[in-house]
Amino acid sequence: MKLPAAATDGGRLLAFALAHAHVSTWVSSRPITDDDSYVLLERTVPDYNLIHALAGRAVWTVDGVDHVLETGDLVLVPPGVKHHGRSASRHMTIGSIHVLATLPGGQDLFTQLVPARHRHVGADTRLDAILRLASSEFDHGRDAAMVMMPHWGPLVVKELLRHDHAAGILHANPLDPLVIEILAHLERHLAQPLSLSELAKRSGYSPQHLNRRFTAALGLTPLACLSDLRLQRAASLLRDGSLTIAAIGARVGLGDAAYFSRVFRKRFGRTPSDFRAHVGSDQHR
Repeated sequence: MKLPAAATDGGRLLAFALAHAHVSTWVSSRPITDDDSYVLLERTVPDYNLIHALAGRAVWTVDGVDHVLETGDLVLVPPGVKHHGRSASRHMTIGSIHVLATLPGGQDLFTQLVPARHRHVGADTRLDAILRLASSEFDHGRDAAMVMMPHWGPLVVKELLRHDHAAGILHANPLDPLVIEILAHLERHLAQPLSLSELAKRSGYSPQHLNRRFTAALGLTPLACLSDLRLQRAASLLRDGSLTIAAIGARVGLGDAAYFSRVFRKRFGRTPSDFRAHVGSDQHR
């Protein structure tokens, strides 16, 4: 069986992560100095720490390597890695967000999709806008910011992955080749009725073994992945707006209108028709 190209594998895993990753955020801060006096003593943390230079200049030492942070630069500090930092200009503002991101099976997302340690985030990017909006929560006080940060964390992590993927600096560790092959088969045959026994026969393994391999890699069974791929494709086609809802259901293997509406609402919180109307109103604002 021919495997997809590595770039396709990374894009497939990224799409899966954007749909299914769980991100938790509980500690954030926004150090500000007007006299070049900020110092963070050496420490390790149990999560990923995103350090973003909002204004001015700083030096962050991560695992013995100095990272000079100009305005817009962001460095990612992994769990358990020694790091410390200091201001390097008279006026400096740093945004700091701590996150943990996992796939449905509990796998560390950043060990599967590995972002760059250090990157510049352009002022015209969506990631920069999200980071600055998240940091602005501190304008309302630390307590208010702590309430809001759990909502910002998933947006920051997912946009960081999109940003680094577009920049070509997101490294995707290889998935189980069997999982990649079956995922590609599912994507090519969304409109067709597919059973676990058929997928197992194609893979050359028992249904139980195929389920175990998928669950170990992604935290979902092949049929659960198929269901989600169908719903994600349906959502994309609804946004496009060129097909009827019935045609979309048929194209993604959900030809029963009542069933399509029920499972779509369970996944996205709206029926297909409500989803299309909502997307259309957003696009015309």
